[in-house]
Amino acid sequence: IDVPNKIRFFESETLSAGNQATVVPNFRDHALGVAICYDMRFAELAISMRNKGATILCYPGAFNTVTGPLAYQLLARARALDGQSFVIAASPARNPNSS
Repeated sequence: IDVPNKIRFFESETLSAGNQATVVPNFRDHALGVAICYDMRFAELAISMRNKGATILCYPGAFNTVTGPLAYQLLARARALDGQSFVIAASPARNPNSS
């Protein structure tokens, strides 16, 4: 994300790619698939986690208030559909009136 005079953040500057889908088995009678917010863009990952037994997909993230609200909700619904699973899209609480 690079919005002039607003926000600049590139996950690739601080995070590196993995090589497999992460699924935590036996989480309160469910398997929990875990990925980061950027990964919400990829249906294949949601399907891969589901194929590994995940019934809940969790995407913690810090979408910003400039581009985030519409994208985060739309992507969460899309991944729930693709993975035929529940989706948790958790983001930090924030004050929309702060600068």
